[in-house]
Amino acid sequence: MKRIMTFLACLSILSGFTTYSYATLMDIGGGFIYDDDRNITWFYDANYAYTSGWDLDGRMTWDEANSFITAINTGVIDNFGYTGWRLPVTIQPDASCSRFDMGSAGINCRLSEMAHLFYFEIGGLTDSYIVSDSEREAIAQSVPYLNLFINFQPYEYWSGTEYASDTNKSWDFAFNDGSQYSNTKDHHFFALLVHF
Repeated sequence: MKRIMTFLACLSILSGFTTYSYATLMDIGGGFIYDDDRNITWFYDANYAYTSGWDLDGRMTWDEANSFITAINTGVIDNFGYTGWRLPVTIQPDASCSRFDMGSAGINCRLSEMAHLFYFEIGGLTDSYIVSDSEREAIAQSVPYLNLFINFQPYEYWSGTEYASDTNKSWDFAFNDGSQYSNTKDHHFFALLVHF
């Protein structure tokens, strides 16, 4: 992670010489995608649980997803020399969500890390499939930042944040339509890796 932090320090110094600052995703090599707006680093493989051989299709319960993160951080699965990987965070409450009665649910949520990635970084639109295989070529032209990632699934991904009103549930974010809901932890969703 020292290499990432050194790169970010240099980037920070260089950005001080510019007049305007825009949020962007940057491929900093090694499969790391840096979000300069959130100061976090995503791993480029959006279904690493499958490609690493940890899971048969990448769909896991919340507990299995957390075990997957633990296996990465302890080096059971290749962690590229870095620890500190985690599931993305969901902020609750999020008043920008369409279902504020549930705290942070519905569409147009803007505060969670995955919602920010979807709406602000890769150009996702409400009720839009941004990652289906049949549309990949068109997406490549209209959503260039999506091309920084591989194996994105047009389904739900687990958040590492439990639902405050019921810890038997956790938040998820759906990359097929831009929605965010809490679900019981026995559902089978995908997992994105993120690092501070």
